Amino acid sequence: MRGVQTGRYRGKAITLGQIEYRFPLLRWMSGSVFYELGKSGDTIGFSGAHSSYGYGLHFPMGKGNL
Repeated sequence: MRGVQTGRYRGKAITLGQIEYRFPLLRWMSGSVFYELGKSGDTIGFSGAHSSYGYGLHFPMGKGNL
């Protein structure tokens, strides 16, 4: 998950869900919001899962992306 230190959660099984919505802001910039839910442990499922959420800005790279 974004914002979580690698290796912080460990287990034999992992369950992860993610949703992201991107939207135009300007001709050369877009924005996004996201929400993630995840769990690692001995069983699969979202019981006791941890969540992460946030936003971002996206800029095209290169001449062909404008």
